Amino acid sequence: MSGSSHLNSGSPALPLGPLSPKRFLEDFWQKRPTVIRQGLPQFEPPISAEELAGLSLEEGVESRIIQEQGPKEPWEVWQGPLSEALFRRLPENTPWTLLVQAVDQWVPEVAALRDQFNFIPSWRLDDVMISYANKGGSVGPHYDHYDVFLIQAQGIREWHIGQKCSDEDPLLEGPKVRILERFESLEKHELHPGDILYLPPKYAHYGPALTDDCMTISIGFRAPSHVELFQDFTKYLEDELTDFDRYEDPDLDLQTHSAEMSDASFDRVQKIFQRYIEDPARLRDWFGRLMTEPKYPELEPPMEGIVRFETLIEDLQGAQRLKLDEACRLAFHQTPEHLQVFIDGESYQLPTSLSQVVIKLSQQRFILLDEILLGDLEEALQELLVDWINRQKLIIE
Repeated sequence: MSGSSHLNSGSPALPLGPLSPKRFLEDFWQKRPTVIRQGLPQFEPPISAEELAGLSLEEGVESRIIQEQGPKEPWEVWQGPLSEALFRRLPENTPWTLLVQAVDQWVPEVAALRDQFNFIPSWRLDDVMISYANKGGSVGPHYDHYDVFLIQAQGIREWHIGQKCSDEDPLLEGPKVRILERFESLEKHELHPGDILYLPPKYAHYGPALTDDCMTISIGFRAPSHVELFQDFTKYLEDELTDFDRYEDPDLDLQTHSAEMSDASFDRVQKIFQRYIEDPARLRDWFGRLMTEPKYPELEPPMEGIVRFETLIEDLQGAQRLKLDEACRLAFHQTPEHLQVFIDGESYQLPTSLSQVVIKLSQQRFILLDEILLGDLEEALQELLVDWINRQKLIIE
C-alpha cells in the first residue's frame, strides 16, 4: 500500500517492532513467515478468559471447543453456543482449546486492536478471533488460506512452522477440523505475551500451549477464492443478465468440418465475458460491495424508527460524536468526479466534497460533532447521516 497519510502521530503504535511498514510489505507480506518479538510490548489481554468463555455461551456468537483426545473421537469438536456444563466437564489433564470468532464485533477493546494493523487495507481484514487453551491445547497441524497475525496475549505458546502447502497436501480423514496428515516442522518459536507470529497463506503451522493460561489473538484477513469471486460476480449481474442476450455469430464463415469449433467461436465467447468485466465502474461497484459484506448478515440490526434530519439535530444536542458500529465494514474509492463509499455490502455515490468526512470516519471510526457544522451540512451529508443512523451503522454517543 503506497502512501501512509493515516499513519500519523495520533495513530496507535504499529505492532512491527523494528520493521517499518514498507519493509514488512516488501519482505514478508504474502511471502514468508516472521516472528516479531515484542511487537506489542507490555501487552495486556483486552478480554479475560472468563469473559471469553462467557461470550461463547451467547446465541449468535460463533465459537467451538476442540479436544485433541475427545471422549468419542480424536479432535472432537463442540460447536457453540456452548454451555457451562460443558466447561465443567472438560478434563484438567487433557488438552483442549476454546475458539471464539469475531470477538471484535462484541468487545470494543478487542476492536481497537484492528487499528494497529492499518498498514494493511482495512477492507482486507476479516475478524479478530481469540483462542484459549490449557497446557498442550492446540487445533492441530493445519494451514489457512489467508494471512494471519497471531498475537500472544497471555501464557506461552510454542509455534512450529512447516512446509508451504497446496491442495494436494492430504488431510486426516475423520476429524471435523482440518488436520494435516503430514506435517514437517522446519522452525520452532516460543512466543510470550506481546510477541507476534505473522503467517502468509498456506504455510503449515502447529502451536501447542506450554502453559494452562494460553490466550492467542488471531487477526485474520479476507481472501475470497476464485470460485467465490466468479460466483458472486455472476450473482451481482443477475438483474443485468436476461435471456434476451444470446450467443451470436452473424459473421459465420463456411467451415470444412461441421463439428469443428473455430477460433472465432471462442473469440465471440471471450467478448461476451469481456463486455461485463471490462467496465471499471461495474467492477468497482461489485468488488467494493463484496469486500465490505458483513461477516454475519443475519445479525444486522433492524431499522426501528425513521429519524428525519430535523429530529436528528435535536437528538444530537449534548452528544459528542457519531461512532461506527463495531461490526460495520467501511471502504471507499475516489475519482476526480465522485466518491464511492461501500458499507456492509452496499454502495453510495457521493460528491467529492464529503471525502474528508468519510476518510476521517474510516480512519478513526468516529466523527466528533464539533468537526461538522450540523446546522450547515450539505444535503448529501444530511441524507447520509440520517440513513446510517436510522440503520444503526452510526451510533450517537
